[in-house]
Amino acid sequence: MEWYKEAAGLPTPYYMYDFDRARSDIRRMREIVGEKIGLCFAMKANPFLVPEVFEVVDRIEICSMGEYRICRKIGLPAEKMYISGVLKEPADIREILQDTQGKSRYTAESPAQYRLIADWAMENKVPVRIYPRLTSGNQFGMDEETVAEILKQAADHPYVTVEGLHFFSGTQKRNAGQICKELQQLDVFLQEHTGIPELEYGPGLTVNYFTPDSWEKSQEMLAETADEAGKMTYPGHITFEMGRGIAANCGYYVTQVRDTKQSRGNNICIVDGGIHQINYDGQMLGMKHPTVSLNGEAPGETEWDVYGSLCTVHDVLLKRYPLGELNVGDRLVFHQTGAYSAMEGIALLLSHELPALYGWDAEKGIRQLRERKETWEWNC
Repeated sequence: MEWYKEAAGLPTPYYMYDFDRARSDIRRMREIVGEKIGLCFAMKANPFLVPEVFEVVDRIEICSMGEYRICRKIGLPAEKMYISGVLKEPADIREILQDTQGKSRYTAESPAQYRLIADWAMENKVPVRIYPRLTSGNQFGMDEETVAEILKQAADHPYVTVEGLHFFSGTQKRNAGQICKELQQLDVFLQEHTGIPELEYGPGLTVNYFTPDSWEKSQEMLAETADEAGKMTYPGHITFEMGRGIAANCGYYVTQVRDTKQSRGNNICIVDGGIHQINYDGQMLGMKHPTVSLNGEAPGETEWDVYGSLCTVHDVLLKRYPLGELNVGDRLVFHQTGAYSAMEGIALLLSHELPALYGWDAEKGIRQLRERKETWEWNC
């Protein structure tokens, strides 16, 4: 954590994103998947990374109008935008199409979404590139017969090109078996419907927050997925769409010890953060142990129960975690919080503040991405 000493005076709690780590992780992923597979970053995992990583990925997946406005504000090139999302309001998609003038890529989640995009293209005589989304059986996308009908309609449309097929079934898949099965099924579909240049595939690779070798294991799964993709008879280009897998390891959440006590033989620590600001997928009431540093260093052996600042018994961050000697003012650094944590917390509970966000790299040092924000007026 090269940034930690530089951040010594920052008020807690706060988030820190190591941009150098994010970019190096992406470069390593590219080495693993090879030249035949592209990388798309799903910005819902962490929108603050977009300005820092868009040049080292092939595209950015945008799933809402709010995310689109973020990308417009930071000047993301239209060619880098992959417009997705289950809900596209007609006015919103028309605004996006007018802004991007067919330079972006657009998914179709339903026949209605396809018609909306196709009608705009015809009215404005602007070519568009569409990616029909094939469902895995959940609420997203369309079944095989409906996608096949969209392909027929697009073939007769003078301004619509089906540039790819989109498929994503879910996240945090803990073994490569499900991924391999999906790729095999997609291969069969693509053999039946030839001429689709690209497959946009979200493997949903797991990030195991509770084992010390989680990064290595996730990269092993990525290599297995790339190997399986290489076995497909499908001759087109494949792009892996990832959010958590790209963002998780670059993030840190820092919270400060504000009180300590003993109760029934247990060491208890109260910090100024809490479960409203940090979330690890799969963690239940502090019963699993993520990686945590104490004052930027490896912790000691004395076990502590760590609780947040909310008035609820559920605000448990760590149970029987070996931290060593704790004192008021010490800082706990939670690792692997780069994906979703700052966006998924129950942020408005008890009207606590939203923590500040910072980014760091060796060239520019620390810079503030978002100020600390009070929330009480929003609940008033």
